Amino acid sequence: MSSLPGDTMKRILAFGSLLVLPLIGAGCVFSQEPVGVTKNYVDWAQDFLQVMYPALRDQKYTLSLVSYEEFDKRAQPAKAFEIYVGKGPKYEYTRVIAGYAGTGPPPPDFHLGPQYPEQVLTTGFRFDALDHLIVFNAYGTAIGKPEAEKYLTAFVPSHS
Repeated sequence: MSSLPGDTMKRILAFGSLLVLPLIGAGCVFSQEPVGVTKNYVDWAQDFLQVMYPALRDQKYTLSLVSYEEFDKRAQPAKAFEIYVGKGPKYEYTRVIAGYAGTGPPPPDFHLGPQYPEQVLTTGFRFDALDHLIVFNAYGTAIGKPEAEKYLTAFVPSHS
């Protein structure tokens, strides 16, 4: 038995129950399910491209994203999109050329009109309703390197 007088024991028990009740109530707050995180397919695609084309890393390239969705529907995570990797934004004018004033023939890459930053990689991604990558295409000066195949072979099995 306790050696404390009855009033003191009652006060200790009352004070202790005041401390315990908020802790029990706090437990109810944390028992809820966590809110799901929206899928970020673009982030996944960027990781995929960095694994597939490691030579593009640390080049200060710009990633340009083009995605299309129906205007009248609620925005969903983009499941079909194009990613451009280049020396600047895909659709940013660097200059507009109206003509050629040189004395000799124009250079082979000359063309009239707006000039855009060079894009070294153009890719397309599409995911299905089960979040599987169902379409991937790529072209540009950054592809066609034989070492990219070994990165794909390692990347695909590790990302369900």
